[in-house]
Amino acid sequence: MRSALSIAATPAVVALIMVAPAAARADDVIDRIIADSARAPMVGFERTTRATRSGKTTVQVDRFDPSAPAGSQWTLLSIDGRAPTGKDVAAHRKAASAQPVPGYHRLAQVVGGKPVKRTDSAGRSVYRWDGLPSGAVPTPGPDISKNMSAEAVVDTAGDRPELVQMRIFAAKPFSIMGVAKMNAFDVISHYQPVQNGVPFLTTQTLASDVSAPFGKGGKTSTTFSFRPL
Repeated sequence: MRSALSIAATPAVVALIMVAPAAARADDVIDRIIADSARAPMVGFERTTRATRSGKTTVQVDRFDPSAPAGSQWTLLSIDGRAPTGKDVAAHRKAASAQPVPGYHRLAQVVGGKPVKRTDSAGRSVYRWDGLPSGAVPTPGPDISKNMSAEAVVDTAGDRPELVQMRIFAAKPFSIMGVAKMNAFDVISHYQPVQNGVPFLTTQTLASDVSAPFGKGGKTSTTFSFRPL
C-alpha cells in the first residue's frame, strides 16, 4: 500500500497524541485550514521511500515536478542506489498515476463533515473525523475510506494556526470483502511552514497489517521523506 495523502505509527509517536478529558465541537480554525488546503497548489519535491516487508527493505528515490508536461511529471531516479531499468520506470509510472500526488493540497480531499476537537498534552488542537469520504484513502482493491479515521494536529501558538501533523488510521480491525482483514493501518504525515505560507509535507510513515489468503497479506512499514525542489 502506498501513501494515502499521496498522505507506520510507532508507539512513541502515537503516545504524543493524548486525549483531553473533555471533547468539544470544532471551531472555525480547521475550516480555514481546509479552505487554504483546497486553494493550495501541488508543489514539486524529491521523495525517498524506504519500504520494509518480510524483513526486506527497498529504497527508492523519485521526483515530482508539477511544471512538467502531463505524463512526464514523475521521474524515477534510483532503486537501492542503482539506475532504474526500463521495466522499473514503466512500473513506477503505472503506480504513480494510480495514486494522488501527496501534499498539503490533499487535506481538503481527505476529510469531510465537522470534526470533534480536543487538546493534546502539548496544548495543540487536535481535530478528529470518523469515517472518511469515498476515495479518501486509495489502496488496491475496494475502497476502505469509510473504515478510516483522521486526526489533524494544529499548532495555535503563533500568529497563524499551522497544520503540523495529519494522521489517518483504522480505529479498529475490519473485514475486506469477507476474505481479508485489515488488522492495522496507520499513516502519519508531518508538515512544516515554508516561506510562501503553505505547509510543506516533510515526512510520512505508514504501517499496515493485513491478513489475506494465498500469502497476499502481511506487515508493511514504509517511510517517505520529502525535499522541496
